Amino acid sequence: MDMELKLHSNASTTPRTRKYIQSSTKTDYELANELSISIDTVKKWRHRDCFQDKSHRPKLIHKTLTPEHEVFILYLRKRLYLSLDELLEVTRLLINKGVSRSSLNRCLSAHGVGRLKKHKKEQNKGVMR
Repeated sequence: MDMELKLHSNASTTPRTRKYIQSSTKTDYELANELSISIDTVKKWRHRDCFQDKSHRPKLIHKTLTPEHEVFILYLRKRLYLSLDELLEVTRLLINKGVSRSSLNRCLSAHGVGRLKKHKKEQNKGVMR
């Protein structure tokens, strides 16, 4: 039975190596030389409870916008057809001065209005009748 092992791209050890580090009686220096890794890596794995890699995802994602703010922003986006930069300026002025462009874009994309269809006036722009 072949089990696929997913390691972080910068990982210098495997679970088998980590288990070996934890059970070894050799010094940190000896293990680092033997395994061609840093002494800090040996120390890190020696003091861990398990030999599995921890998640690299944040445990808590801080949101700068409340659900009420999001509703207001979506209203402005749909009603006034504001571009992302215009909406960012209005949001910082009226709602939350600390909101980033990327968090505003994620909010819009999550609600399906990341890209707006061109307004009817803009669609007819340049068309001669």
